[in-house]
Amino acid sequence: MREWWQKDETQLDGAFKEIAFIRMPPAEFADRFKIAFTQGEHGKREMLSYAAVELRSGALYFLQHETKLSDQGLWLYGSAERDAQLQSDEFAKAFGIDPSDVAVL
Repeated sequence: MREWWQKDETQLDGAFKEIAFIRMPPAEFADRFKIAFTQGEHGKREMLSYAAVELRSGALYFLQHETKLSDQGLWLYGSAERDAQLQSDEFAKAFGIDPSDVAVL
């Protein structure tokens, strides 16, 4: 059974903070995990792509990719109230990503 599923990012509730950078090209991440990113503009920033996931534990995560700035990875957002390292480890484990590919902020 899968450890996570994709959520509609517009339905996320709560305070999120940037917790890590995942060193995997966004296209590879999307293809490998069959994640669909939604594109949109965010204020004066470049075009952004978003995706949200929920782990079996109920933890919610938000992925962001600045499409015109970098193809090197994705920003990972987690709960503003939980420890960034613990959340990053939990996310990496659920997705089977090597922890060395997740740079905790």
